[in-house]
Amino acid sequence: KKGFLDELERQNTTLEAFLEQEHMEEQQLGIALMMQVKEQLVRQLSLEALADHLDLEVEETDLDAYFEAIAPGRADQARSDFARSGRMRAAQAAARRAKANRYLVEHAVIHEAPVR
Repeated sequence: KKGFLDELERQNTTLEAFLEQEHMEEQQLGIALMMQVKEQLVRQLSLEALADHLDLEVEETDLDAYFEAIAPGRADQARSDFARSGRMRAAQAAARRAKANRYLVEHAVIHEAPVR
């Protein structure tokens, strides 16, 4: 919730103003944020399971793509920041999930649902 409140502050708005604009109560917001976190965790765990199944390994090119994605034009700085703060393992895990996601996109077979 702190990240959400920080984002509201960056947008020069208050929690109360946001809740009024969205016609919701604080408890509803808490539930919505909790559901978003749950969905994100499920996606991450699913991608990690796929990466395990495929025995995917992170190459330097995967890390390069990850850092460029999170810091376009400043990938080297992002890599340095992660290394300096001891977060390279997290970056490698994220790059591995991204690689699994690319595999899904490349191998997806999309079937249209029949119109009823």
